[in-house]
Amino acid sequence: MNTDIQIAAPDSARAASEVAIGITIENISNENIHAVPGFLTIDGVDVLPFGMEDFQWLSPGQSYTWERSFIMPEKSVTVYVESWWENSQGLHKDNEAQQVVSLTTVALAGCLPVIAGGILLLAAIVAGIIILV
Repeated sequence: MNTDIQIAAPDSARAASEVAIGITIENISNENIHAVPGFLTIDGVDVLPFGMEDFQWLSPGQSYTWERSFIMPEKSVTVYVESWWENSQGLHKDNEAQQVVSLTTVALAGCLPVIAGGILLLAAIVAGIIILV
């Protein structure tokens, strides 16, 4: 292996929200390499492509982070990415990583005590104004 790859993504997100992710590739070899994330898929669908303009020269120990985002579907997804590097013999798949982003749902039951407290506070303020008048 010539690269270490990390995905920075939230553990969960709400449906239809924008999910920002960062893909960091570190050169762990002793040579300069020309590296790029080769594939970035969400549940097996290539949604965030990388092109030739995304290649970065990395010195030994150097890393680079590519940033992308996607709209969260109405289900949990697996973000998968491969790292590739290039030399005079061509492109070489090197490493891979994946991370699950779980779908978050808004728990209305958890909001009810806050809503009820707000209504009671508003009622007390109104009652206080009526008594003063």
